Amino acid sequence: MKIDAKLLQKYGSDSCTEEEKIAVEQWLAAEEPDVQEVEELTELDGAFLWKNITEQVQHSGATSPKRHRSASRILGLPWAIAASILLAISIGSIWFFLQHANTKQETSLAMKEIRVPKGKKMRIVLPDQSIVHLNADSKLSYGEPFIGDEGTGRLVSLQGEGFFEVAHDSLRPFIIETASTRTEVLGTKFNLQQYANETAATLQVTQGRVRFSDRTQHNNLIVTINEAALFNAGQLSKETIDATQVSSWMNNVIRFPNNTLEEAATIIARWYNVDVKFEDDSLRKKRIKASFDNPSMEELLKEINYLLNINAHYSGGIVKFKT
Repeated sequence: MKIDAKLLQKYGSDSCTEEEKIAVEQWLAAEEPDVQEVEELTELDGAFLWKNITEQVQHSGATSPKRHRSASRILGLPWAIAASILLAISIGSIWFFLQHANTKQETSLAMKEIRVPKGKKMRIVLPDQSIVHLNADSKLSYGEPFIGDEGTGRLVSLQGEGFFEVAHDSLRPFIIETASTRTEVLGTKFNLQQYANETAATLQVTQGRVRFSDRTQHNNLIVTINEAALFNAGQLSKETIDATQVSSWMNNVIRFPNNTLEEAATIIARWYNVDVKFEDDSLRKKRIKASFDNPSMEELLKEINYLLNINAHYSGGIVKFKT
C-alpha cells in the first residue's frame, strides 16, 4: 500500500481502515521508510500531523524503544527534513518521548484571567510576545508558565472577540479554544469571535495560515489571508472576505456587514455599555449594512434612524428601538 500525505493525515485523525492503520504503523517502524511522497506537507501541517500521529501511536501501546533520538530536536527542523528523520524512528521511540512529555504536562498550572468590561477594549502582550487585542465584554485566560517545553502548545481560552498577532514559534503551536472551536497556528494574524451564550464562532485571517476545527478536531479547515471560517450548528464553512476590514473595530470603527437590527443592538450594547430594548419586535429582523467611524452613541442612533426609518433613542442607560 502506498504511504502518502493523504494517508498519514487520515492516520493522524484516526479515520483509517484497519488495513491502512497496519500499513502506516509498519511503515513508521521501518528502518528507512520512503518519505518522498510526504514532503509536500507544510510546516503547520507537519506540526499538526506530528501531534496527532504521536497520539495515535501512544494509544496503540507500543513499547521497547529501538532508538532514543530527541523528538524535540526533530521538531526544530523544517518539516520536509524532519519527516525523513522522524519517520525513521520506531513506534517505540515515539512512545518513549510521549511518556516523558506527558509526565511534565501533569504539573498543575496557575491560571491567569483577563476580563474586559463592556464599553472598553484592551491590548495584551503575552509572555511569548504575542499580542492580543480584546474587544468589549471579552475574557482571555491561560496557564502560567505560558511557554512550556519544546513540542508543547501555547494554549489560551477566549470568550468574546480578540485580534491575535501570534509570535512565530515552530516548536510550540499557538492554540486558542472557544466554547465550540479550536484554532491552531505557528505565527500569524487573525480575528476570532465567540461570545458567551453564542453557539457560532467566526475566524477571519489577515496574515498567514490557520487551522480551524471543532473541539473534537475531527473536522477542520485551513484558512488563509482574505478568508473567513464559520462554525455553526456543528458545521464548518469558509468564504472570501476583505482582510483590510477585519481589525477595524480596534480603530473604533463600528461595522454592520448586513446585520439584523437585533444583532446590531447586541454590538451597540457591548460597545457603549448600555442595555437595549425593542418596543416593536418587528424591528428585530430589519437589516443594516453600514460602517461608522468612532461615532458617539447619539450620532450612531441618529444615522440608524435615518437609514432604517425608525425611532431609536437613549435614556436612563437604555437604548429603545421603536417605529
